[in-house]
Order: sequence, then structure tokens, then C-alpha cells
Amino acid sequence: MTFYYLFTVGVEDIHSKNAGKFYLDTFLTYTEKERQNVLDAQSASKNELIPLSPQESLEMFNVFNLNAQMNAMAIRSVFQNTTTCLCHSDFEMSRDDIDIIVRTSTLEDIQKMSTSVKKIREGGEI
Repeated sequence: MTFYYLFTVGVEDIHSKNAGKFYLDTFLTYTEKERQNVLDAQSASKNELIPLSPQESLEMFNVFNLNAQMNAMAIRSVFQNTTTCLCHSDFEMSRDDIDIIVRTSTLEDIQKMSTSVKKIREGGEI
């Protein structure tokens, strides 16, 4: 089973004790099954034969809450000026595990993990 981790990374303020260091801001995890349900909900909302609203398709595939959490993360990321990152793993990791990865990462590592919310919403990266 594959686990997906969507999280936002910020940089400590210049006036803080750890100025310039990365920190984990928000964190969301979901499984391969939930990812597939999101993709199915997207395709169901675009179906011309049986038209469903996006909300109906999200509720039908039980991913309405996951979508709401992703949207909330996107809004917070814009206002907090953080970077949205996406990674996946074959084993489950906790928030603390991701926090350690973020705190020990370089700028290049963060850039490799970064993604845009637009790509996620279009189904390119979920």
C-alpha cells in the first residue's frame, strides 16, 4: 500500500532563534485508495452522460473531507507564504517523521518535493 504525504514547509523568520531553518507547517496523509477515489470523483464530475456536480461526486466517492482539507492547506499556504510539498512512501510515516525530513532537508530537496496546488487539483499530482 502506498501512502501519500501533502505538507507545507516554511522558513523560520529572521528574528527567530532558528532563522533560515525549514519547519513543517501543515501535514496531510492519504492512501492510494483515497487518491484513486479523488481521481474517480474528478472524472465523474466531468462525465457528460451522467452529469454530477463536483460536490456530489466528492461525496459519492467519500473524499469530500479530503478535498476540503487540501483546499484549506492551499489557502493557508498562500497566506503563510509556505511551499506545498508532496511525497509518497510504501510505509506509513508520522508527522514527526516528516518533520525530521523537513528540518534536515536542503533547499534543493524542498524544491524537488514542491508542487503546485494547481497540479494537484488537475489530477497531475495527487
